[in-house]
Amino acid sequence: MNKNIKRIKKNDCCGCQLCFNICPKKAITLEIDEEGFQYPTINKEKCIDCGLCYNKCPIIYNEKKTSRNISYACYSKNDNLRMNSSSGGIFGVIAKYILKNNGMVVGAAFDENNQIKHIKVEDVNNLYKLLGSKYVQSNVGEIYITVKEALINNRLVLFSGTPCQVRGLLNFLDKEYENLITIDIICHGVPSPKIWQKYLNYREKKDGEKPISISFRNKNNGWTKYRILFKYKNKELSIDHNKDLYMQSFLLNSCLRNSCYNCKFKGHKRNSDLTIGDFWGIDRIIKGLNDDKGISLLIINSEVGMKVLNMIDNDIVKYEVPYRDAIIDNKALLKSVKRPKSRSVFIKESDKNDFELLFKKFSYITPIYKKIILKAIGKKK
Repeated sequence: MNKNIKRIKKNDCCGCQLCFNICPKKAITLEIDEEGFQYPTINKEKCIDCGLCYNKCPIIYNEKKTSRNISYACYSKNDNLRMNSSSGGIFGVIAKYILKNNGMVVGAAFDENNQIKHIKVEDVNNLYKLLGSKYVQSNVGEIYITVKEALINNRLVLFSGTPCQVRGLLNFLDKEYENLITIDIICHGVPSPKIWQKYLNYREKKDGEKPISISFRNKNNGWTKYRILFKYKNKELSIDHNKDLYMQSFLLNSCLRNSCYNCKFKGHKRNSDLTIGDFWGIDRIIKGLNDDKGISLLIINSEVGMKVLNMIDNDIVKYEVPYRDAIIDNKALLKSVKRPKSRSVFIKESDKNDFELLFKKFSYITPIYKKIILKAIGKKK
């Protein structure tokens, strides 16, 4: 590799996989490290020193758009769509519009092994695969290439992902397309696929079989008291998110990618046309709106985003909210979470212990959560 091309520090790499997609000689492969995250490796014999991997890397080139910062509290009028979504179902409404207009929708989905990867959906009957939050880092694969081919063929494309994945796509495309719509999520951080697999193994051993489907944000008990739901061949298992071991490892920031603790993609200015998330704090702003089925925070970042809102206006209920009020309880929009002191040890020790032992062993868990977790797994303090 050319000495003039600097290397990205490993802890800064966000795993967007832009470099893997953009390399003209396929000299870059993605290798899984000891923590379960994918990082690029360059084959020096194939590398032609073009510099695309470095010069287009979102960590190096992240020129954010000037955002309009127009925000709404909203939800889908389709109750079924809303209940099968994590918050108000706004992503699903937009996606359905795209698909009905012969477009393509790209987002994160469970694969056959219950790991997360980005896929394309072209049939509204398959839209369910993209609904709901997935609290694991998604494998992008070659989806940027797929998106570019569709755009060149003048198809309408909706791409959804984390802010770093959206920036990765835009850098890969390297030009604006009128037929592209981008949505980023208000991202807490992405957990390790290794820790997720460790948890799946734990669940299979405990429950006696592999789940057929998983929902991280089941709302049968309400939006604010959401549960993680495992569906098996002849049974279902529903666990309060405050008592589920994996959800707590995520919410306590113990298994996130290193770059997430110093995320380069936070801030008022965004790369996407639209930003979506849960509208936490809605009770403080619009009393009586929250029926516990889920309210979305929708932030318009561009002219394209405003056009999309107008397209779906008849299918949603919306209330414009002052931007500064809307983001008060959505700190993840602006700030990275703190890295727990025992984070690296937690992931390392996951090779030696199952989840029950991990959560009994590590002192970074606050007493109240430790009490909840130990009660959930039937152990005395």
